[in-house]
Parts: sequence; C-alpha cells; structure tokens
Amino acid sequence: MRRAGTLEQITYVWPALFVWSAVTALAATAVLAARRTALFRMRRSRAHGAERDAAASTDRLGQGASPMG
Repeated sequence: MRRAGTLEQITYVWPALFVWSAVTALAATAVLAARRTALFRMRRSRAHGAERDAAASTDRLGQGASPMG
C-alpha cells in the first residue's frame, strides 16, 4: 500500500511521541522515588522500634523486673 506520511504529519507525531515518552519516564521515576522513600521510612521505623524495645527491656530489668517476663 506504500503509505508514507507527509512532513506535516510527521512533525505532529514525533513531538507527541517525545512528550509521551518523557512523561512516562518522569512518572516511572516518581514511582521509584516514592517506593524508595517508603522503604527507607519503613526500615527506619523498624530500627527505631527495635531500639525502643531494647531500651524498654533494659529499663524494666534495671527496675527489678525479671528477665523472663
């Protein structure tokens, strides 16, 4: 069928393709950054929780509580 686009048609398509690709790349970057931030916060809160638990058990042991409970 030997269809070929004219120069005018091509100038409409390529910028739209470029913009679509750029928006897609930015969206993917935003998702990755949000996931990384959430993972960092989750790990950080778990680490602080473990520190608080260890400090609380040390405080209880220092106040005469038995280590078994």
